[in-house]
Amino acid sequence: MKIAASILSWLGGLATVIVGYSFLIRGHVVTHTYPDGSYTEVVPFHGGLFVLWGCYLAFLLIVLLWRQHAVAHGHKVVSGVFTLLFVSPIGGILTLCISKKDLW
Repeated sequence: MKIAASILSWLGGLATVIVGYSFLIRGHVVTHTYPDGSYTEVVPFHGGLFVLWGCYLAFLLIVLLWRQHAVAHGHKVVSGVFTLLFVSPIGGILTLCISKKDLW
């Protein structure tokens, strides 16, 4: 159970990185309306959003590494809740379901 929770936590984190990056790199659609007509164009997101995304990724990595350390030392509840909230619902639920005999 501990290994499955770890794998699913890291896969959830990887999926978050891929989906977020693909969303940011696509940009967003802006419609310009003028008296003689309107047109749409794809505009890249502001650079600050990429910085914010990078900060979130650093936080995500810290949570995942801390989760590994916390579960190895028998602290599953707090690490499971953090994993559930920020990384991977399935990995967090499995972390909370680890039996005490598997932790020691």
